[in-house]
Amino acid sequence: ARVAALDSAPSGATVRYKGQLLGETPVKVQIPLDSDTVTVELSKRGYQAQDVVLTVGHAETVVVALEANAPAPRRHRPSDGRGTAHKKTGDRAPTLNLERKRVILVE
Repeated sequence: ARVAALDSAPSGATVRYKGQLLGETPVKVQIPLDSDTVTVELSKRGYQAQDVVLTVGHAETVVVALEANAPAPRRHRPSDGRGTAHKKTGDRAPTLNLERKRVILVE
């Protein structure tokens, strides 16, 4: 059989061929008899999707290094601890509430 072994770093990436789910890495991909190559798409949450061309004749597993998505830019806005921006009051500088808050980001 004409099979190519594919893995990713990190593993667990979804592998699709022409939109059809083939599985998650590590996975063995069948290469059609009428072609010497097959292009599959690798995707994993938090990483950039990549197209990978597999060629007949590779004796070893092809390992693709996935690139992490760029983090979303953070917005910084001075706060008085109640979620409102400070306003300058006369000649006095605003006081800051230095209370620590725990923020949990949920994707």
